Amino acid sequence: MKLCLPALVLLVSTRWQRAEPLSTLVGHSVEWKMTGCPDGSEVKTRDNEVLVAKKVNGTWIGEGPYDGRIGESHSSSLVLTDVRFNDMDLYESSCGDMRDDLQVIAPDDESVREGEQVLLKCYLKTDESVAVVEWHKDGKSVMNITASTLKSNRTGSETRHVSPDCFQTGDFSLSIEGVQKEDAGVYRCSIHNDGKTRWGHPPAVRMEVTNRTTAMPDTVNTPCPWETATVVRTVVLTVVLTVVLVGILVVGGIFWYRRPRRPEASPESPDEGLPLTSPVNRGTIAG
Repeated sequence: MKLCLPALVLLVSTRWQRAEPLSTLVGHSVEWKMTGCPDGSEVKTRDNEVLVAKKVNGTWIGEGPYDGRIGESHSSSLVLTDVRFNDMDLYESSCGDMRDDLQVIAPDDESVREGEQVLLKCYLKTDESVAVVEWHKDGKSVMNITASTLKSNRTGSETRHVSPDCFQTGDFSLSIEGVQKEDAGVYRCSIHNDGKTRWGHPPAVRMEVTNRTTAMPDTVNTPCPWETATVVRTVVLTVVLTVVLVGILVVGGIFWYRRPRRPEASPESPDEGLPLTSPVNRGTIAG
């Protein structure tokens, strides 16, 4: 019995050893290989103990919050589609040895115009044991970087390259010159060493390529619509104020000209214009 105990402990530790984490992007899908699982088998999240899917009549059916998100699959695989950030958890099955830690990544967004240059950030902690650093676009390798390529001054292609001292600084940011429409996609960088993979920071960058814009000649200065409206309102207001002011002046002049005037005395009749006094009735003195 004592001889079997170490073997049993080794078997249990091997069975429950956490595998290399799965990773996918928000909105993408992830697939698990499920071989030899009979009807009635279940997949649950270990941390939340939520039922994810159950196998019925040879097909995996989503349960609860996973209903409608189990994609087309056959008896040996389970596909989770439209992955959400809250799906990040540890998944276990009641059959086989599935025990996968799912990492869900929300990529950074980068927008660039066609024909311009862009720098996609990615940082990795490196040491002397690092073998290969790789850049991926939409899951496909687009560049491999090793110490030997750096020593030979080969840091990429004519349009894509990294800094020559990236292994010393840990900055493996990818520079792309003359960006084209087909360069749009999700980019990630990773380190491969001793059969293990480590992803960089940020975990992913989603690059959008917009249409090239044609610059207007310097001699043409087209005003904005709101600027044109402001000019029109100013001109109309000036004209209205001018008309009102002129009207006030004209009316005022007419009233001033037609005002009643006092008669003026002429030189020939100096007494003209003097106020008249009533004769005094002095009466007669009686004798």
